[in-house]
Amino acid sequence: MDLLLVSLSFINVGCFLVTLLYIMRRYIPFWLSDLFEWGKTKSNWDQSRWNRFLHVPNSWFTHFYIVGSSLSCALLWMLIIHCFHIKSPITEYFPQILDLHYTPCVNYFTVLVSLLLLLVQCCRRLFECLFISVFTGKIHFSHYLVGLFYYVLDAIALASPLLGKKKMDKDWCSLCREMLSGLQNFSGIQWLGIVVFLWASWHQWNCHVILAKLRHSAYGKTVKVYKIPYGDWFDHVSSPHYLAEIVIYFAFFLIQKGHNVYVGMILLFTVQNLSLGATVTHSWYKNKFKEYPQNRYKIFPFLY
Repeated sequence: MDLLLVSLSFINVGCFLVTLLYIMRRYIPFWLSDLFEWGKTKSNWDQSRWNRFLHVPNSWFTHFYIVGSSLSCALLWMLIIHCFHIKSPITEYFPQILDLHYTPCVNYFTVLVSLLLLLVQCCRRLFECLFISVFTGKIHFSHYLVGLFYYVLDAIALASPLLGKKKMDKDWCSLCREMLSGLQNFSGIQWLGIVVFLWASWHQWNCHVILAKLRHSAYGKTVKVYKIPYGDWFDHVSSPHYLAEIVIYFAFFLIQKGHNVYVGMILLFTVQNLSLGATVTHSWYKNKFKEYPQNRYKIFPFLY
């Protein structure tokens, strides 16, 4: 049984079912709304002890990026050990556990670049969570568990060519050992993926800074007052940081030349999950602010 494929299918189907619950939100018990509402978008808070136990601070988002960056480092180390010490058995245990039925036709240098960029993404988001973003709300514990699981699957999906049973070590590892040769073998679509990754990362940084500034007073103190964000991609959509996240994972898909079905399923989940989050956020903005710009889309400019 392909453990990675089953896990990715599970979270994608789960996200689809939650989307259906959101569509039928008027007909479901209020406690089920915890599956698609959180933080400021939560309309009715149940103050019971049991409900408080099931919610954790938004600041626990930090743990996602600690897990993602740690696992990226571990997989990078495994890749380096494997490519420079081909006889090392370190990558023989994971294929037995994961039992991947599909080994993407992606060379190890591409895996190296992908994991390095994921490490950059997780470290940047960790820095933002620790020093820029302002967290005041809470999320359901199920969201927290899915987030942790997502970043584990994310790193493993990008490294799946290394973790599969079928390997083509001789030619592929040589590109890791010879960095210049590896870069010369990068295709145009892969270079485009790197450019898109950097472009989207820059915009996501800007959008998080804009949101953080709205939560600070003129004296630098945190305030519990919500305002309409303006600037950068906020001029076009309500959740540009979500849009940037989707573009970043589309960039990963390009870097792996569209050959990695596992990364494709990660991208599918990201689109589903963040589109739902953007829909909830857009509705909250429109209900909260009568003067909210009517020309803003939810997440995809000119589409949705």
